Amino acid sequence: MFSALLDAALELAPESRSAWLDSLGVEYDTVKPSLARILGRAASIDPQAFEAGSVAVLGELEFRAGQQVGPYVLVRPLGQGGMGEVWLAVRGDG
Repeated sequence: MFSALLDAALELAPESRSAWLDSLGVEYDTVKPSLARILGRAASIDPQAFEAGSVAVLGELEFRAGQQVGPYVLVRPLGQGGMGEVWLAVRGDG
């Protein structure tokens, strides 16, 4: 979900991104702050450095136990590696 939202935002003109972010529904409240941080930095990222893999754009995401991500509530981290983290999560929407 996050990746699809980020892709959609980056397709927009930079001046349209803030309004688009504001238009997202309440179901996206948990990811809006991270999207806003990344989009705020997007203008300063060199596209060639990004394509070469030398820019850690998503490194700012911080997850914590009890946080809701989409329909899931994070319980505890299971592991992490060079590409991300794996969390135990339960459905939080009944």
